[in-house]
Amino acid sequence: MLIAIPFVIIFRFKHYKNKETLDIKREAAIMLFFMFVFMIFCQTAIPASFKYGDFRLIVFHKADFSNYKYFPRLMTGWLMWKLEMKDYEAITINILGNVLIFIPVGFLAPIIWKNLKMKSVLIGFLLSCFVEFIQLFTERQSDYNDIIMNTAGAFAGYLLFLLIKLIHKKTRKH
Repeated sequence: MLIAIPFVIIFRFKHYKNKETLDIKREAAIMLFFMFVFMIFCQTAIPASFKYGDFRLIVFHKADFSNYKYFPRLMTGWLMWKLEMKDYEAITINILGNVLIFIPVGFLAPIIWKNLKMKSVLIGFLLSCFVEFIQLFTERQSDYNDIIMNTAGAFAGYLLFLLIKLIHKKTRKH
């Protein structure tokens, strides 16, 4: 996640340079948002073999939808496949992981883009679609249930944003 910091600073430098006063909360949200997006990308879209030092491009391949290995996960979904195998521990870990990893996206997006508000869920959905699309071309598996769970995580993050905003508004009145 720390690798994202220099890139955000470089892209935000012009903004930093022209502003006399900075909205520290917003700038922190921007930094965290892009750190989380980078972390999501590294954990889900980069081929797993890269993590073990195999940087050959052969880990990227043409998606083969006729291959039996991909068919159950693409057409019936990973969740249905694991339910048939009665692997409830893997299901729980997968669902929680996919929801939790996108909560920061739903929480931070409305802080950064105040006019988008509920569209932060759409940002989570589109980011998840992008990740799943990239996974079609790596040794990782793509699954539409991940998109559903990631979007649910972005929605949960947005609800958390609304709850904290409501609590903050009520405490400021007293």
